[in-house]
Amino acid sequence: MYSRRIRNRMFGTTDRLKRTKQILETTVAIGQTLREVFEQEVGADKADKQSSEPFIEGSYRVVDADNPSARDSSYPDVEVTIIAPPKPSRPEGAPKQTKTEQSQSSRPKVEPDAARTTNQPEVEVTIDPTPQADEANTTKEQKSTPPPHSTSSNKTHQAYEPSQADGFSPLGGEMPLFLRIPKHLRNLKDKIPFPQSTPASPEPETVEEGKGGFIRRSYTNAAGTRSYKVYVPSGYRGQSVPLMVMLHGCTQSPDDFAASTRMNELGEEHTFLVAYPEQTFKANFTKCWNWFKVAEQQREQGEPSLIAGITREVMKAYNVDARRVYIAGISAGGAMAMVMGMTYPDLYAATGIQSGVPYGVAHNIPTGLALIKMGGSTSADRLTSAPGDTSKVRVVPTIVFHGDEDSMVNPCNGDSIIGQWMQVRAEKEKRPQPKVTVHRGQVPGGHSYTRSVYQEDGEPPIMEQWLVHGAGHAWSGGNPNIAWTDGKGPDASREMLRFFFEHPHPKG
Repeated sequence: MYSRRIRNRMFGTTDRLKRTKQILETTVAIGQTLREVFEQEVGADKADKQSSEPFIEGSYRVVDADNPSARDSSYPDVEVTIIAPPKPSRPEGAPKQTKTEQSQSSRPKVEPDAARTTNQPEVEVTIDPTPQADEANTTKEQKSTPPPHSTSSNKTHQAYEPSQADGFSPLGGEMPLFLRIPKHLRNLKDKIPFPQSTPASPEPETVEEGKGGFIRRSYTNAAGTRSYKVYVPSGYRGQSVPLMVMLHGCTQSPDDFAASTRMNELGEEHTFLVAYPEQTFKANFTKCWNWFKVAEQQREQGEPSLIAGITREVMKAYNVDARRVYIAGISAGGAMAMVMGMTYPDLYAATGIQSGVPYGVAHNIPTGLALIKMGGSTSADRLTSAPGDTSKVRVVPTIVFHGDEDSMVNPCNGDSIIGQWMQVRAEKEKRPQPKVTVHRGQVPGGHSYTRSVYQEDGEPPIMEQWLVHGAGHAWSGGNPNIAWTDGKGPDASREMLRFFFEHPHPKG
């Protein structure tokens, strides 16, 4: 494993916010490249197989390149990942290596820094978007010079080990993810406590009739296990009620999303159930739903199968009206809500998407990052084949919210979401795009907005698109005291609920 440092020299107190923002954005970008956190031990035979998956070695402190020994509180602690190259495959007939031999032969020998011999060693990481001229020359020289420790007698190992000049990165291309790794940090991942996604204190799994409550459960199938929470309103007495499935965004939990959207309060007011599936740190280091992976875009596979399984489990546990099951989400959760609408049009009556992206355009991390910045679409065949059975294909009524100042997900993705459903409408129903009516409004003391309604005469709106002017990457109109929420926008939760109730499933 080879390393290079990223340097960033910012001076003056006026640059502190900018520097901190760059650190956080870089950390998120690195975290999104990982599929799993803390790779679990596997059997010896399985360990011999070549793997292309990255894994985490540890987390480290960001320091100033000009003053590495400084302990200034203005330099926040952040988690930084170290990417490991694929393990070399063992030639047929070659003797198996022991775990110790594998470790010694597959990693370069780096002597530990004498200044760092404490029980909690640190690695200095600095960030620089514009490398100095002398560093660029050094990089060129490295490309023409064999990497250190390349004279190993293990020829099989040499064939698979990338050099420092290779610029190995799971993002591909020139992604500067290089760190200086002391020898005694290589197994640090086994000593770092794993972050828990579930609360330490037990939560109730049932509620008394007439009292309601927010309960935690879990669901398991062949794709894995996910926890989820269900809000049962106090007015539920066993009567048939709607179900709202809510998919949180990156770094959020069910409790965060429930508080920001106030959907539980609406459930209490209108007597419907609310289910919140929860992503795990192991599945995604930033707790994003993996909407950008092909394996997570298929019906009855991966995360879509888990979310659909949670939905069906709640429907069986309570008297849910099968014609009134809806799904909504924000950001990565909004992207996954779009996946669920495309792959399970027979299960969900309508979808709500806040700051999401269209279906099936991304197939890995680089294309996912490109999509959120530039938008995109895919073929009609890709869309109509999403449910597996073409008889299930239909246009799922969808309401979209997006801030026109969203710097994380380009607002053009809202147009692409509507455009994909128009593709399905033209391909499946052989009908042209419905008439579009544009309304402009203003939230008292808040943001203005543009609402585009796609509607045939005498029918409820099949699509609605809300562009909130002056809003960023946040749930519109939610609790302003919660992160990723903009209380000055139109109330997305109430508008989604109003739209959903206009669209019971035609087949149920």
